Amino acid sequence: MKILTFTTLYPNAIRPTHGIFVENRLRHLLADGNITCRVVAPVPWFPFRSPRFGDYGKLARVPPAEERFGVSVIHPRYPSIPKFGMTLAPYLLFSAMKPVIGRILEEGYEFDLIDAHYFYPDGVAAVMLGQHFGKPVVVTARGTDLNLIPEYRLPRKMIAWAAERAAGLVTVSNALKNKLKELGVEGSRITVLRNGVDLGLFRPVDRDAARRELGLEGT
Repeated sequence: MKILTFTTLYPNAIRPTHGIFVENRLRHLLADGNITCRVVAPVPWFPFRSPRFGDYGKLARVPPAEERFGVSVIHPRYPSIPKFGMTLAPYLLFSAMKPVIGRILEEGYEFDLIDAHYFYPDGVAAVMLGQHFGKPVVVTARGTDLNLIPEYRLPRKMIAWAAERAAGLVTVSNALKNKLKELGVEGSRITVLRNGVDLGLFRPVDRDAARRELGLEGT
């Protein structure tokens, strides 16, 4: 199977831990060799690369393409408008990515589905792209995309619209599954797939010894 992972939450050379949980799950998914993947990880456009612009300058320095752990990743730019961005974001993302996805297909990567992460605006834009290109879309909800954003009326409607039309829905907890159900989604359509834990990195240790080692005693 060929998939196209689509998300603004993905690590890059400038922000190596940004959305690393998406990359980690994808790496494990690809480990057995039965699935191939390309990643489209859009980045908001910003004109100036100077560090004086803080996080915005970092966005400008993200490379247009890179390879991470053997996976091809591109970072096309899309317009992000302050204040009005909440409502317009899915449409701006869809419009900017439509030619990008079109080129990927023209180049011969005929993917079977779009694997989208974060429901708003990414998941909504992904469903729009799926409808345009005739591809099924699976959307994974990650947290604030269902805990916070649906408090706004128009984004809530767009999330519900996308959920109704997605071929598959994934949440990383039962609590997020319940949030989707509150939007009118049938529970049987939602799969709970919790984020995994790398036990080589994270394991129980003696708390006091760890604090001494890190110089945190007395804090």
